[in-house]
Amino acid sequence: QENLHLKNIPDNQKYSVADIERIKYEENELQLNITKLTKDLDEEKQQQWSEELKYAKMKESLETQLTEFHKMARKVRLILPTAELANGYDFQIQCNLESEQSSITHYRNKINVPLVEIL
Repeated sequence: QENLHLKNIPDNQKYSVADIERIKYEENELQLNITKLTKDLDEEKQQQWSEELKYAKMKESLETQLTEFHKMARKVRLILPTAELANGYDFQIQCNLESEQSSITHYRNKINVPLVEIL
């Protein structure tokens, strides 16, 4: 009776041995996939950090250059449209580095065209 009961247990189980092996294999595959994706995510985060650091350095450099430009323009009396040599032109650069509207060409034209006209 006991032996018959033990023989019937595998037949009554919800999962076969093959099902369990397949589940273990799939679990292992998913774990490998998670490991790979985690590594990829870490690499992407490192790349993003590197790009943000590079952007911050460039932004700081540009802000320094802009400050120097404004100092020099004040010395030669070009800042403010009412300045002695400005001839009514506004040579001050109002640059929002976070905005996509900031264009080097726009500011170059804003300064070069009036300077050529003044000279």
